[in-house]
Amino acid sequence: VFRILPISQAHPDALGAAQFAEAAAAEGKFWQAHDALYERQDALRPSDLMEYGDELGLRSTELRAAFEGGFDDRIQADFMGGVRSGVNGTPTLFINGQRYDGPRDADSLVEVLSRVADEAQREARAHRRGEQARLLPARQHGLADTRASVVVWSSLSLP
Repeated sequence: VFRILPISQAHPDALGAAQFAEAAAAEGKFWQAHDALYERQDALRPSDLMEYGDELGLRSTELRAAFEGGFDDRIQADFMGGVRSGVNGTPTLFINGQRYDGPRDADSLVEVLSRVADEAQREARAHRRGEQARLLPARQHGLADTRASVVVWSSLSLP
């Protein structure tokens, strides 16, 4: 799960980047927009974002509507969810509902996610045997159909 937390004080282009990403997501192109934003951190003005939208095949009317606040309620909801969860900077990761402040390199993340997957498998085996298995934190957060959840909070722009 990817959540947008535009911290405009530190990242002046964060809100525009968030609006762009939400418009792209509405057209099924969030990850393409995500990649474009990170690849072009030095050019995130509205005119730049309109150009990237053209490159991705986004509808310009929808993109303009996003820049006029069309997705601001959703962006604000993500922001407030981050605040309630204790997110005070980006990127911030949560794994199965628990904040992860460990190393962010690929090997470390693969290791921690492997441990989470192993725990989920143990939980499932215990449940099948009828043992009292504790609820996974992911389930406590309304993700009942998942064995593990990863939530990433990002501003989509760097200072």
